[in-house]
Amino acid sequence: MEVTPNDLKKEFSQRGFELDAHLKFASELTQAHAEEAIKGWTGLTSTFYGEADRIRAVRLTGDIDRDLARQELRKGLESGLLRGAELGFRAFLRSERSFEFMPWLKNRVLKTTDLDLVDFWDGIKYILE
Repeated sequence: MEVTPNDLKKEFSQRGFELDAHLKFASELTQAHAEEAIKGWTGLTSTFYGEADRIRAVRLTGDIDRDLARQELRKGLESGLLRGAELGFRAFLRSERSFEFMPWLKNRVLKTTDLDLVDFWDGIKYILE
């Protein structure tokens, strides 16, 4: 049996860490207001939870600068727009055929006023209540 180059083709994968954030709004928002509220979180994939005129939360995933994420989180919590958040930089494996988030290594529960303790260690989920 002869082996062709196509038989030896390797599937390339990528590993890394990227933001996985679940932001809870203080009150229900319309779709337009929710989109406006997260415009500072640039370049991320968003999934809104709720009906079009009653959005209660959003999940954001993707690559973002950690300082920008901290700044946007602070802005949302201090303005009263957000009532809480669960977020961190989560490990992932990406290949040509699939994408998988890895389990969180640890949860760290904090008060929403303890933003200075959100240091975004890789694999740690920060729960701000």
